[in-house]
Amino acid sequence: NDRFNTPHVAIIASSLVGVFAIMGSGLSFDGQPLTASLIALSVLGAVMMYVTSMISLLALRLKEPNLYRPYRVPIYPWFPIIALVFSAICLAAVIYSNLKMTFMFFGIMAIIYFLFTILEHHYGQEHEFK
Repeated sequence: NDRFNTPHVAIIASSLVGVFAIMGSGLSFDGQPLTASLIALSVLGAVMMYVTSMISLLALRLKEPNLYRPYRVPIYPWFPIIALVFSAICLAAVIYSNLKMTFMFFGIMAIIYFLFTILEHHYGQEHEFK
């Protein structure tokens, strides 16, 4: 929203997912309630983001060691490595316990990536998506 500078589309989309989860509480997916499946999907996304962030942090520190950083990571590189190991263990546990949801997650991600590349090609790389 230009007036309040808020991500109104993301707020509406997440609200609709929440309403869908509440309304579909009697439904089930893969032997568990729909709400539990949506929570598992959210956890999978969050853990994937955390793993990606830790890998990106370590890679950037190796690639650009002299880059200005406005903050310091405590006990670098041990904290990011430990966080990466624990989050990889959590990711393996989530994947193991929700295999169908994992395939759904990566399918959704592939569709989003495909749409992003189409939009990027259509609008050009210099266009900022709002």
